[in-house]
Parts: sequence; C-alpha cells; structure tokens
Amino acid sequence: MAGDTALPRKSGELVFHDAWERRAFALAVALCEQGQYQWDEFRDHLIAEIGVADKTQADKPDTPMTGYYEHWLASLEKVLIEKGLCTQDQLRVGEGEETPPQTPPSGGSQRPVPRVPRPI
Repeated sequence: MAGDTALPRKSGELVFHDAWERRAFALAVALCEQGQYQWDEFRDHLIAEIGVADKTQADKPDTPMTGYYEHWLASLEKVLIEKGLCTQDQLRVGEGEETPPQTPPSGGSQRPVPRVPRPI
C-alpha cells in the first residue's frame, strides 16, 4: 500500500505506538492469510476510512486527527462483519477486554475471532 494507506514506518521498520495497534495489524494479516478475506477487500475499506477522515478534517479543521491504526481497526471490523466472522454486537460487547466472543454468528466461521481492544 502506498500514499495515505501506507503502513507507518521509521527506518524501514513498522511503527506501533500501542500494543493494540500491533494486535490489530497481526489479526488483519493472519485472518487474510487464513483465507477469511482477500487483502484487496481490507485495503478498499482502509482507503475509504482514510478518505472519510481526510474529508472530515478538511471540512472541520478543529476535528481531532484519527490515528492510522484507528482507521486500520475500523476497516478490519467492517471486513469481519461483511464476511460474517462476527457481528457488530460482538465487537461492542466487552470493549476493552481481550476475551474472544464464544459464539460465532450463524453462517460464519466456527472459530471465535480474537478480540482487539479499541483505543481509549
């Protein structure tokens, strides 16, 4: 990915400011590698998330900037819901906890999806 969707790097290495960012990154990559979704699907959501944030920032300059991995996490959540791997309710229950949901949605994967806590 390039431009605004490029991963944050310093001296060629990925930059994570908090542990949840590293977990969100790893979860997105692992689920894609397991064949749960195509990378292009995730990337398209990420581009859209960043585009909306850029437009909001341009329209309302006083709006706080959203961090890259907050866009990443929002994109991952959308893909997980779209693919039936979890529901919106499952993502919201126990926010901040690291306990995976115990019951997968009907028609989705039979394995629970690990929880990635939302940033505070």
